Amino acid sequence: MAQILLILGCSLLCVAMADGVTDFLVKPLVGRWRPSNDPIIKYTVRVVGGMRGGDYGFFSAHAANTFSIAMFFCLLVRSKVLSISLILWALVNCYTRMYLGLHYPLDILCGLLWGGVVGILAYIVYYKIYSRIAPANNYISTQYTSTGYSLSDVDIVELVLVLTIVYTVIAAVVVYN
Repeated sequence: MAQILLILGCSLLCVAMADGVTDFLVKPLVGRWRPSNDPIIKYTVRVVGGMRGGDYGFFSAHAANTFSIAMFFCLLVRSKVLSISLILWALVNCYTRMYLGLHYPLDILCGLLWGGVVGILAYIVYYKIYSRIAPANNYISTQYTSTGYSLSDVDIVELVLVLTIVYTVIAAVVVYN
């Protein structure tokens, strides 16, 4: 139970740090308009569903949030397929931000970089605390990842991620085209 609460706490730390710095510090200080709100180009940007977002868009909180979570869980679980699925999930989310006219590519890139840093920092916090509360284990079975997570559990998470991505893409094509 302690490990579950620690993982949950570090996941919340990812979102709080990524989103908090982005929305409360960087966006107000930089003050760069979103493409959909920029007075010079806003009428040339295709706006989907009337969504224009807030005034400022540098850098993308969605990119930072999703990539921080993806990075944290990639480091935590250490499964190649899960890592690819999580990164694909984060990148699809980033693409939607540009598609909706809410962010420039540089907004996304900076959000990805900040999210990666936050995910690594959250994993360091997790590792430091977990190494104090848990005994050292060596997982050498083919049924577990190198960090001790059941491969069948990882497969379920991968399936949910893939189905979510497929549903999102299909819904976007059907609803918005």
